[in-house]
Amino acid sequence: MALSKDYTLSVVRGILILWMKTLNVSLLDPDLVNDFINVAVMNIFSELQDNIFKDYGRTTTIVDSGAAFQPAAINGETFTDATKTIKQTAHGLTSADIGKRIIFLASYDATAIPAYLTISSIASIVDANNFTVLHSPGVDIPVTGTSNKLYYAVIPAHSSDSLDLSALRINRVRKLKDSISGECVEVADARDFENLSQFPQKQNNIYWYQNGETIQLYKGSKISAYGTLTLDYYGKPISVVQDTDYLDIKDEYVPLVIQKAQNYIISHLTRTGQQIPVTNNVGAIKQAETIEEKKDSIKK
Repeated sequence: MALSKDYTLSVVRGILILWMKTLNVSLLDPDLVNDFINVAVMNIFSELQDNIFKDYGRTTTIVDSGAAFQPAAINGETFTDATKTIKQTAHGLTSADIGKRIIFLASYDATAIPAYLTISSIASIVDANNFTVLHSPGVDIPVTGTSNKLYYAVIPAHSSDSLDLSALRINRVRKLKDSISGECVEVADARDFENLSQFPQKQNNIYWYQNGETIQLYKGSKISAYGTLTLDYYGKPISVVQDTDYLDIKDEYVPLVIQKAQNYIISHLTRTGQQIPVTNNVGAIKQAETIEEKKDSIKK
């Protein structure tokens, strides 16, 4: 979810276009102005990130590199809210599935708009026809008085010893969690990571080492299998495309974004031979000082 609550792409572009009109210069193509806005957001983030990176905390479930994540949606029989129990004759789950993530919902068919969508984990296997989960949407499914049905999908456990982070806009990794073994242990040094197998006391945990856009995993010999891996990380701002998209930076920093975008516009106009009145250029030129003032105010 975007961090701004007040500034959409069209609002900020409109502010810049009005400002350009005061310069008495040719207006730029709106798509180019949009590009300047997105680059400005990233630059303000880069300059302030030591102070604002926690604004971009995110969580994602890791899927094996190269694997298609398409768990089959199963038409279950019932979900009982009071006991958090899913009933499905011959569900085929075993104790090895405890801790795996599960998605379940109420819907009229597998393609209809879902209701009571719930993401949880398998808590226990009661018997061959029943298993429990950790969370409930607060209702029985099928929902009383409706004809909807229960659908669920168990997210496969991780199997690869590496994680591909290239699809994620990661600034820094916060922690890695395994649904069965708990929080994984970070190893900062590559040599220490490579030698983990030599230490008997380190065989009860899962360890990870980040190398660029890849995380290498070591599963201790006493860990039978990975569960579902969840990555907590601090991301980067997401670029906006639609006019109604809100900027992915807090509202208090949007004036800095506008000033930065003004700098880009002035530079672009100057390169194309247009004359910029000095009086209208002063605010943008002083932007670096404004950034430093903002950093100081955050620290206080």
